Amino acid sequence: MDYETFDHTADLGVRVFGKTREALYANAAKAMFDLIADIKTIRPVGELEVEVFGQDDVSLMVNWLSELLVVHEVEGFLLSEFDVKLEGHTLRATVRGEPLDRDRHELRRNIKAVSYHKLLVNSEEGFVQVIFDI
Repeated sequence: MDYETFDHTADLGVRVFGKTREALYANAAKAMFDLIADIKTIRPVGELEVEVFGQDDVSLMVNWLSELLVVHEVEGFLLSEFDVKLEGHTLRATVRGEPLDRDRHELRRNIKAVSYHKLLVNSEEGFVQVIFDI
């Protein structure tokens, strides 16, 4: 997995790594879902199309991860694969996963929200820092 965690008060932070801008957004989503449940147990059997916009890379990252949290919370879906395409500050992605199955998926954490606090998106150096409200 291309991420590491760090503690932040009552929240949880991650630093995500990737060689391209698309990889940074995909890996941030993978990290988030791996924090929610072991991503290795999530089969990519269902597919959804997602489109989000942002004013800049930071707001795009918050909008992207927040939209995926809605998919998880409202539709009961766990996601494991993320094919991301970026055009400026528009992100279009095909995401894959499956409905939550409590017999197979052990939930690790309940992520409530994606925070703007100390959020960094540095595509030149190949890392993102995100803090989740847990």
